[in-house]
Amino acid sequence: MSAVLHAEGARWRLVGPWYRWSDPAVPDAGRLAPPALQKFAGNDFLARFLERPQHSLRYDEVIDVVQERDLVPAKTAGKLLTTLMPLDAKGEALAKGSGSEAYRARLAPGTLRKLYQPTHDRHYLVTCELHCDEPGFPRVARQKVCQAGFVLRRRRSVWPAHVKPQDIEAQAAIVRRAEADLFELLTLKASADDGTRKDSPKARARLQKLASDAHHADGNALLAARRAALDKLRQDFAAWQSAHGVRVEIEGWFPDPEARTAGPRGEWRKLPAQAQVADVDSGEQTFPLFALV
Repeated sequence: MSAVLHAEGARWRLVGPWYRWSDPAVPDAGRLAPPALQKFAGNDFLARFLERPQHSLRYDEVIDVVQERDLVPAKTAGKLLTTLMPLDAKGEALAKGSGSEAYRARLAPGTLRKLYQPTHDRHYLVTCELHCDEPGFPRVARQKVCQAGFVLRRRRSVWPAHVKPQDIEAQAAIVRRAEADLFELLTLKASADDGTRKDSPKARARLQKLASDAHHADGNALLAARRAALDKLRQDFAAWQSAHGVRVEIEGWFPDPEARTAGPRGEWRKLPAQAQVADVDSGEQTFPLFALV
């Protein structure tokens, strides 16, 4: 989605809707607001959006992100924890009588946004506003806009040949372990806060013990510390990638002109540098934007 447009000598800026600005009364806040991807449930989401555009579902930090698996030993203090399917160190089913150490898989929610299909009762809308980049940051009258749309792009990390895959996995595993630890803490806190559950008292006691062992006042302080530690690990991993020459390529979605069946058919392709920073027609799949009336 383009951030800056030009028409009749005027400078236009495509930004997020006013209700997503950090301060709706300050034009400078709008100039920095990115377009929003709003989430809805129910087949009547369009009618509800037209009635109250600023009302949509919040993204969950666990459900609405891509999750990976973190493997940890299935034994604690010499006892084998209950697990439906013991795994080996590679994450594959452990053969009986193999003598190998058993592992269990934990969910490790990351930061990459995950979108669901309509069959999951989830629907998404791209929302934005078009303003004149001048004092007061006024809106552009829709009669002046002949066409509006957006494209889908993705970032892909490209690793240099000298970086070994096992080194990458070792660094990623540190972050993944912290993500899994945070997920387990979030699950425990949800049980502790739900007074209707029978295991709520036991969960509260367990949460308080974890907080005390980590020298924190309560579960909230422990959760905040875990979040801060995970953010630091993610920053360290990003710095490690930069130091080892990892670069990012921007790819666009190009439809298959020979596709005869219904549905989106195509492929991801690397975009030229000029197409990444300007409105250049490179043949990407475009999706129309409609004015909200």
